[in-house]
Amino acid sequence: MTGSSSSGAGDIKARMLIVVTGPLTTEVRLRQPKGVFVVYIQRGATWDMIPSDAATLRQVVTIGPGSKPTEMKWTWRGSDPSTITWGRGGAEKHEAPGSAR
Repeated sequence: MTGSSSSGAGDIKARMLIVVTGPLTTEVRLRQPKGVFVVYIQRGATWDMIPSDAATLRQVVTIGPGSKPTEMKWTWRGSDPSTITWGRGGAEKHEAPGSAR
């Protein structure tokens, strides 16, 4: 999963890459980066942020298990929840989030 956002004034952009290495059993909230590029890597039940000292915002991306073992739910501030479904060949379906109203 990748995403980009901007916050505040100016042209400062932030990017994040989320690497999911196995099924999600609990919900996790990953803080959005502030003007930098970060990578989140799932390592079992824990998550590493690289670089570990990157500036972050209070806003989070929330990811967690879906209703089926092959699904993952995710959302961020201002978006509706989305679902990613995996099959044998990788991600089969991606429902992009819409704006929350």
